[in-house]
Amino acid sequence: MGRRRDISVAVTPSHAAAILAAKDRGATDSDLHDLVAEAIADAYFRREGGGRANLKVQIMDVERLDIAF
Repeated sequence: MGRRRDISVAVTPSHAAAILAAKDRGATDSDLHDLVAEAIADAYFRREGGGRANLKVQIMDVERLDIAF
């Protein structure tokens, strides 16, 4: 079962570049959501590796999302 989190993270430059490139190519909102979710998952949930490297993360029911590049 998930829980509510307030997350503030800096994603890697490679994730940011992939998101911006997809946006420039006309990616759908769903495609962009998947890229942003993966970037957040890597930066927040999978950080420091360990046993979390293969952790499956779903980001759902987003109330607010502020992104700055």
